[in-house]
Amino acid sequence: MELLKISFRQPEVVLALAKMVHDVHERSNV
Repeated sequence: MELLKISFRQPEVVLALAKMVHDVHERSNV
C-alpha cells in the first residue's frame, strides 16, 4: 500500500515505469 501512496505523490515516476514496461513488451514482441 505504501507504493500506492508514493505513486500518487509522484505521477512522473509512474509514467516512467509504465514507459519502461511498455518498451520491454515492444522488445519481446519483435
